[in-house]
Amino acid sequence: MVLVVAGGGSAERYARWLAVAAGIDWRLLILLQVGVCLAGFAPASVVVVAAGSLYGLWSGLALGSAATLAGSIPPFFAARHLLRRRVTTALGRWLPVERVNAAVRSHGWKIALLLRMSPILPFGAMSYTLGLTDLRWRDYLIGFAGTLPSLFALAYAGAVAGDLAAAVTGEASRSPLQWTLLAAGLIATVTAIRLVVRLARNTLRSSNLDP
Repeated sequence: MVLVVAGGGSAERYARWLAVAAGIDWRLLILLQVGVCLAGFAPASVVVVAAGSLYGLWSGLALGSAATLAGSIPPFFAARHLLRRRVTTALGRWLPVERVNAAVRSHGWKIALLLRMSPILPFGAMSYTLGLTDLRWRDYLIGFAGTLPSLFALAYAGAVAGDLAAAVTGEASRSPLQWTLLAAGLIATVTAIRLVVRLARNTLRSSNLDP
């Protein structure tokens, strides 16, 4: 979405969308994220970016995190208790569920944390995958912390996109120094996320879990 607001016309459309979306109850965003996560392979990032644009970095991060956590719960229990055979068949082509389960038995929440940090599968699909394993509910919740760096980056990107849209339409203004600091912060955040993901992938590769 940051790229979307690079052009004037796109920025104006994005600003109009923000004006309309501002009237949406925050609880609808949570329900939307739950639906996205239940879909499995749908991108869970969109709601978090939207939250950053609508509510700013920290409030958007809090809302996006709450929405994503809420969205992680139904797929986990659906895979564990309702759709086990169907989910196993659907995900078996993408990730070795048996190897994930073996790693979970040995390392518990640490594997869940690393899998959340490394985007091997979309968020919803990974929630289904972990539901197929013997991972304890407590460890599943601890593993959710692995998504926080990415959620921060998404909320930051959304906040910057919202600021750019407001600036282009004349609703707000920032000094060149402020724009420089925003851009530097975004670059630093993306760089840090890349390093975190690389570290997580290297660790998972040693457990034969990274394809």
